[in-house]
Amino acid sequence: MKVVSDVFPAIVVAAPSGSFGDYTLLGTGSSRPSGAMGVDRARIIVFEELVLVAVDGVAGNGPQLVFREGVRAVNLSGSRDVDSQLLTESGKGLAFRRQDNCGCGSRLRAWNPYKTLNSIKDPTL
Repeated sequence: MKVVSDVFPAIVVAAPSGSFGDYTLLGTGSSRPSGAMGVDRARIIVFEELVLVAVDGVAGNGPQLVFREGVRAVNLSGSRDVDSQLLTESGKGLAFRRQDNCGCGSRLRAWNPYKTLNSIKDPTL
């Protein structure tokens, strides 16, 4: 699978299915749909058909995958300062953008998700 976007450190906001109208209007700012959750200092990798979101694990346990789902549509902004959005196969909406901090000390920078499989049924990345 081809990597469409790999952003670190990133702010990521996930909105549940049915809580928004047009996914391209989702943002990482303070006006979020009801039930939306966000993480910062995350790494988001968008493949053609899959999205992965990881954060640093608790107590130095290394990167932890917190979101993994198929992708239906992607709207990349092309700018580091403007939110990008995507729609998952189950109808969830994600908005993300690069954060201003450096992500120093994070294990996410060196994490290699491209060769990670979570199940024997996963396609080879």
